[in-house]
Amino acid sequence: MSVRWVLKILAGVVVAIPLTACMMLGPLYVEHHRTVDLPHPTGSFAVGRFTGLLESDHDKQLMSPNPGEARRAFLWIWYPADASPSAKRCDYIPANWRAVLDETRGTINRYFLSVDLTNIKDQSLCGVDISPRQRTYPLVLLRAGSSALTAQYTVLAEALASHGYIVMGFDAPYRSEVVVFPDGSYVQRLPANDAEALSGERQIELGRKLIGAWEADTSWVLDQVTGTAAFARLRDRIDVQKIAMVGHSLGGATAAQFCRDDARCKAGVDIDGVVFPDVSEKGMNKPFFILLGGHSLENGEDVRQALAGLTSLYDHLPPETRLQMTITGANHFNFSDIGFLKSRGVQQTFQFLGLMKMDVTQQAALTSLYVRTFLDVHLMGAPADELQKLPAK
Repeated sequence: MSVRWVLKILAGVVVAIPLTACMMLGPLYVEHHRTVDLPHPTGSFAVGRFTGLLESDHDKQLMSPNPGEARRAFLWIWYPADASPSAKRCDYIPANWRAVLDETRGTINRYFLSVDLTNIKDQSLCGVDISPRQRTYPLVLLRAGSSALTAQYTVLAEALASHGYIVMGFDAPYRSEVVVFPDGSYVQRLPANDAEALSGERQIELGRKLIGAWEADTSWVLDQVTGTAAFARLRDRIDVQKIAMVGHSLGGATAAQFCRDDARCKAGVDIDGVVFPDVSEKGMNKPFFILLGGHSLENGEDVRQALAGLTSLYDHLPPETRLQMTITGANHFNFSDIGFLKSRGVQQTFQFLGLMKMDVTQQAALTSLYVRTFLDVHLMGAPADELQKLPAK
């Protein structure tokens, strides 16, 4: 082959590579700019949302690299409200948070794998009062999975709030993906607090520490919101005799731990999360719901151990108030909003690979229905046979 032909082939390759990249990435970039309307809640209440920083110089930040650092948590609170024609819809993620996330998540994830966060349209209203339809409302503590942001569970939170629950979650510095403060500064998760980067006993050890920190922070946040004058308007609308905790993944393990240890928790829900032996082998004398995704084709030892731990927990729960259900085909990560945030190209790839077998909207609707019905029975006094009417999936 002549040098001339070799040069032509190389020139063709040089041209083909960027053309191929454009053909692959172009549609993803277009997808990045589409508008996504999150599902409308099915309850009779409109949904209000409040966000704000909780801080205390008298308490110290957990798992911080700075000894003595003041304790802080960023609150996300959804609540039953009355619709107002003049009310402004909240941004899914506040603008200062979006700026930081765009900066820290990288170009590929930002422009080609995900929808622009500006174009995610939630249903929450900002600056509206809690509905006067009831004097008080049950409180649901919401815990995200691993380092996920609480806002990434907006669909579930709005669904519960629309049915008469105050829903409260928080993000913590050094453990959540990022926490953005009012002055624009931010703190990312420390590599030392990333259990997903570990395996075996090291992962278990760090997992225990993380659950302990999240549990302690949950108690601290609950103390502040229900016991201090700073939150008087919210505090007086919470029925402190009707508090539940719902968590996903590592947050599910935290929910189990918190409900076992804290008498204020009257019911709990673990959504597709592991539990550790000190909970699974002893259980708790409280209503508890284990909601699982489809793991029938997963054969890893870690999956088998996780399912065995959940089975043990179920066996140690009161038979009359325990519940376990599986949503066959549900993707672990789509119990959060993440399926709505990814481009359709990414979703289709997951479907092709068998990693996603259920439409994200259907999974979100079933999750909200199952969790809400369980809480209705054990916090609201709904008939127990409502649980028997849930669609089997």
